[in-house]
Amino acid sequence: MRRSAVLPIAVFALLGCSEPTSDPKPIDSSPDTGSAADVVDAPDAAAGADTSRADVGVVDIGTPTDMNDAGSRLDAGTDLGTDMAVPCNAPAWECILERAGGFGGAVTGGAGGPLCWVNNLNANGPESLRSCLNLAGPKWVVFSVSGTIDGDIEIPSDTTIDGRGQRIEIRGGNSHSVTTAPNASNIFVTNLIIADSGNDLIHTWDSSSDIWLDHLTLVNGGDEALGLDGPNTTVSWCHITDSTYGILIGGAAREYPALYVTVHHTLFERNSERHPRGRGRVHTYNNFIDFGRSGARFSQNGQLQSERNIYTTARPDGVAIISRAGGAVVVPGFFRSVDDVLQGNAVIDNDNDPTPVFDPSTFYPYTTDAPDVLLEARLRAEAGWQDIGLPM
Repeated sequence: MRRSAVLPIAVFALLGCSEPTSDPKPIDSSPDTGSAADVVDAPDAAAGADTSRADVGVVDIGTPTDMNDAGSRLDAGTDLGTDMAVPCNAPAWECILERAGGFGGAVTGGAGGPLCWVNNLNANGPESLRSCLNLAGPKWVVFSVSGTIDGDIEIPSDTTIDGRGQRIEIRGGNSHSVTTAPNASNIFVTNLIIADSGNDLIHTWDSSSDIWLDHLTLVNGGDEALGLDGPNTTVSWCHITDSTYGILIGGAAREYPALYVTVHHTLFERNSERHPRGRGRVHTYNNFIDFGRSGARFSQNGQLQSERNIYTTARPDGVAIISRAGGAVVVPGFFRSVDDVLQGNAVIDNDNDPTPVFDPSTFYPYTTDAPDVLLEARLRAEAGWQDIGLPM
């Protein structure tokens, strides 16, 4: 993992960054919440997910109890073979990187670069989010204010956007609320609320890579909550809700043999389908998936290892995992279900060959939690944006 010296606050101005104009303290304020790639995936609105909106301002997100003073997560469920009790030698805000894992486990974001403080909610201009993102080189973007920032945010390489210590909501946008810049790599985004996009809430381009999306509350995507085309991506501890589509991995009706994605410890609810829909190589584990029309769907020779997830639906014909072929989809995918739990009316499609599916343990170490009521309770308390401080 890359580690470099962090420049002192005194030289921020020389680099185009600002010092915080106020103490970065959480503000308890509620928000004013106000490509379908295949024809056969059009949502069944009448029988799909509950279309009522969640008030993310009053969700009981709980208080994490497994953070040490340095900000590292002491979490047996995401033990990556590293002794998390060993003190972190990096600046305190960078110690969160110690729990990076999955296919995005090499991400360091803006580590080694300066802290760049966002001191207002303006769309542009000095001390805004975009001014920090325009800074050359690695940068670790943090906030001294809470509130809503307009969407259409583009993230360049070697960047962290860290919402700890404040309640930042990125809302709207003419297309996607947040995207990676073309050809960007090494991006880390954590502890934000992103809502009400015209298209995807977050979209990663196929020319971007090495991305970690963590502790995000994603609400009401116009298309997908997450549209992931960038390889080597991890989605962890997110809360994805009230979108027709959850996650699309590989946006075109073709094969994506180099697209590797991990999704773990994420809470899905009140979405109709795509939990995820995939055409790449995908590992999902320890997620709670309350779906409408369907859970996971794979085609175009995509591969899924679904491991110790909880799938549940009230819909009488809800299918938790499908190797999809038929209609506009002529090339099926493949899945392997390992100790998944089916609740309500959830069933797994038996028309599937698990033999081609890759083994995630040959790519990275990981451990899993039992798929039980304790896992569900923990995800409901700890997935998504969290009211926690920024370690300094």
